[in-house]
Amino acid sequence: MITNELAKAIHQQNKTAGWWDEPVRPDGTTIALIHSELSESYAGRGVFIFIEDEHLPQYANWLVELADAAIRIYDFFGFKEWDVELALAFVKENGIQDLVVDTEEDNTYATYICEIHAHVSNALEGLRKDLHVFEKGNDIPVAAVELAAALSLIYATVNWGYDLPGIIHDKRAYNARRADHKRENRAKANGKKF
Repeated sequence: MITNELAKAIHQQNKTAGWWDEPVRPDGTTIALIHSELSESYAGRGVFIFIEDEHLPQYANWLVELADAAIRIYDFFGFKEWDVELALAFVKENGIQDLVVDTEEDNTYATYICEIHAHVSNALEGLRKDLHVFEKGNDIPVAAVELAAALSLIYATVNWGYDLPGIIHDKRAYNARRADHKRENRAKANGKKF
């Protein structure tokens, strides 16, 4: 499910839409945007209620925001030209993803989201310090490993019975046609810049 092909496709879609035009946004801004999507997911998950998403009302808001976080992570992999499959294999082989979430009841949602936030924060540290791991002749940025761990946790929702790949697909299709994502609207004062 987590593939280099999807990372390249998402990045190309976002590049074509102008999200990576000069000046290119700083890495820290991209990491902050991932954190923002995760926080919105936490805020959108009611304890006993289904909060529908404003843009994709057929889905719960918390799931759409998780899909948004995944899209931003894939986009960053595409921008950096990192190998998401290699990074994910390193995560699995080395037990980097500590939290096990086979069922939705395994953990509170707060614990789940905090664990993903921690991996995203670790990715920023990896970028800031330019850290790498070397595995079987491969040079893998620590940031890529940590973001792959975050993606793996996001995809745990599939084990809970949710169609995260379908939600990612539908959100990408929606984003491609939404007015506030059009170049001309983003160029306006107070237009969406990233």
